[in-house]
Amino acid sequence: MAAYVWDADATFRVTDIVRHGVICLGRAVTKCNGRCSWEIDHKYGSNAAVARDLLRVMSASPPDAVTDIQLRQLASHCLCNFHQGQVRQVVPELKRYLAVAVQAYKQYCDANRQHEALLGRLSATLGLDDGEQSDETVVRRVKYLAEMAG
Repeated sequence: MAAYVWDADATFRVTDIVRHGVICLGRAVTKCNGRCSWEIDHKYGSNAAVARDLLRVMSASPPDAVTDIQLRQLASHCLCNFHQGQVRQVVPELKRYLAVAVQAYKQYCDANRQHEALLGRLSATLGLDDGEQSDETVVRRVKYLAEMAG
């Protein structure tokens, strides 16, 4: 199976899809408690750079390796001046997003284990050596046997 890939930026919804800038994760009363959406990049460029680095680091590891400290750091670097006091409110929201990513990762790991077990059983049944246990080799061998039987 393919390697697991997750995108922390997309999971946490940090970057605006249209403008590609890091946006404030704070809640604005004027938007009925909706996301602030001020761009951090323009006025707080260093915070945006740190946020992007954190997202890259998070994406390089499985989602269940993300720590509370990383979430707090991300929250603090993704808030505009008006919403700096909202770190404690933003972190639980980030944790909810992360929980979904962790669940998807666990499902992937379970499917991968099942795939590897099935591949091992098929390889043993087909008499393949350990070095020949690729998906392609198993499929070719099954097709060959089906043609011979048919």
